[in-house]
Amino acid sequence: PDQKKKQILRQKYKKPKMIVVGLTWHSTNKETGPQKSLKLQDLQRLFDISGVYFVDLQYGVTEDERTSFFNKSGHQIFHDDSVDQLKSLDDFAAQVASMDLVIAISGTTVHLAGALGVPAWAMLQAVPSSKWLLDREDTPWYESVRLFRQHKAGDWESVINKVARELEIYQKMLN
Repeated sequence: PDQKKKQILRQKYKKPKMIVVGLTWHSTNKETGPQKSLKLQDLQRLFDISGVYFVDLQYGVTEDERTSFFNKSGHQIFHDDSVDQLKSLDDFAAQVASMDLVIAISGTTVHLAGALGVPAWAMLQAVPSSKWLLDREDTPWYESVRLFRQHKAGDWESVINKVARELEIYQKMLN
């Protein structure tokens, strides 16, 4: 990634005594998207953790969902209009590289984070893409990626609860 752009974004996102976590939750893939997608509201447990500044890395327009989430929960996720993931892969790579951690469903964002060596946690549906193999919490493709799997189809709650517990530990470790 462009190191200058990465530093500019890092300075924009970094808040005192907080870690910066990029987040994706939805896939538009017509075949697999419904099985691996969440609503932003489903991730509220993560937003209840103090010391975490969330950045929207989600592809596409998220304004309505972010506004609805804020109105219901009082939590905000920062959306950076200076980065359009669909128009500039260079800018998106700099944005992902500026994160302390990426938490994402299986998709381009987690692959980009892994390719860049950025710590990333992939939330996987019960029957994920074969590239994630089975019965592992790691992946041979990306040393920086950790896998959080559903144990039964549709059970995102247990995945999110495990991610939240680990995020609390990670936040304390970095601060």
